[in-house]
Amino acid sequence: MILKSQVRAADGTPLAVTTWGNTPASIVLMHGFADASYLWKPFARSLMNHVGVLAMDLRGHGDSGWDQNGRYGVGAFVADANIILERRCSGDLVLVGHSLGAELAIRLAAMDPRRVRALVLVDGGPGVADTGVSQARVHFKQRIQTFPGLPEYRRALREWLPLADPDMVELSVKQALRECEGGYRLKCDPRLAEMAPPDADGTLWSLLESLHCPSLLIRAEASAVLSRNAATEIVRRIPRVRCETVAMAGHAVMMDNPKEFGAILQRFIGRFYPQTALRNQPAFAGEHS
Repeated sequence: MILKSQVRAADGTPLAVTTWGNTPASIVLMHGFADASYLWKPFARSLMNHVGVLAMDLRGHGDSGWDQNGRYGVGAFVADANIILERRCSGDLVLVGHSLGAELAIRLAAMDPRRVRALVLVDGGPGVADTGVSQARVHFKQRIQTFPGLPEYRRALREWLPLADPDMVELSVKQALRECEGGYRLKCDPRLAEMAPPDADGTLWSLLESLHCPSLLIRAEASAVLSRNAATEIVRRIPRVRCETVAMAGHAVMMDNPKEFGAILQRFIGRFYPQTALRNQPAFAGEHS
């Protein structure tokens, strides 16, 4: 069963939530800056028959409402996500976050560590490169233009993400845009470009070090955001964090190499649920599978 619903944030902003499965959500998936929950769809489908899965659109992203004052930051995203977890999840959780979502996962885990069974950081966490983050902002400003039609967005996406899997490109073409005067625009609020950079308060290292749950860092081989040295430093300082690298992938890990990413994610999650529940599930359920 796949269910789409809304949760109201403390200030009334509607937050879009998608759940997969017939049991309460145990796995929570959080997207990165300027993305949305649709990117998790193929991976959630590979788990939904046995494990409840939830993905959210952060405010200003996807099908969630835009901040009424145009002020975006990690604090608001964490508060929104916490409300969703309180209203849509029960029991222990595995938190999975990509990029910005990785920071949110760390902060949510630190708020209620007894509830977090495991943590998965996807090309994000403490020590991300400022240059990579700046590149992501430039890329975002290119993406918020108006596209005359879907073919134009498809071509642009292939230029921006030359390694991207064709099925994931088509998923983005179908889900990332909304119609507007003159064509199509990204669903994201353009004012997101002005939000503060990751770990603006400098506390992410100490928060991650304070946690005790099993943790996996999934790094993209060609990432411009989380360097090999930064990933090595995380593992050196926090031995309970294990690192795996996805080959032939940039920062958009799930877009570039979904099969390898899905296999790594599924192996890790399989440690916390009966192997019989996951062993027959494909690691990546592509759009045409």
